[in-house]
Amino acid sequence: MFYDHDGRGRRFTTVDTDVRVNGGRYWDLAVGHRSTREATDDRPLPQRGDLLDPLSLGGVMTGSRAAIDYYIAEARAYLPRGFTLAHKTYYNQRTGKYTEIDYGLEYRAQCWSLTLTYTDFPEKSNELSFLLTLIGATSVDSKAASKLFEKPVP
Repeated sequence: MFYDHDGRGRRFTTVDTDVRVNGGRYWDLAVGHRSTREATDDRPLPQRGDLLDPLSLGGVMTGSRAAIDYYIAEARAYLPRGFTLAHKTYYNQRTGKYTEIDYGLEYRAQCWSLTLTYTDFPEKSNELSFLLTLIGATSVDSKAASKLFEKPVP
């Protein structure tokens, strides 16, 4: 949650909430809500940057930006033999439409993993991706796939 104290109207500029339920080794579920206020040239949004990069803090995002108000739901099932099923949905409350729906299947062995993801974008073309990872041999990874299969911290 970020509080905007600009002297013209004190209010929260960004609110992020998450509720997670962990089913042990077998599954986990999460529901979240993301919202920001709209930005205009005379009332820009403060930039939220990387805390480890001080050059990215303290700026403002200029130009008009629509307010964001959407929900996220995600679920993962940890199956036997190294398989994981994952699903993540983004629902835009302002438009009443789903903006993105992600499906994934991952197989993880001792020294490699294979990830198959399908992303459904209702407003544009969809995306299908395969990712073969040699575990321990590389640090290159797909951000989309890693977020979909990221285990929550208990």
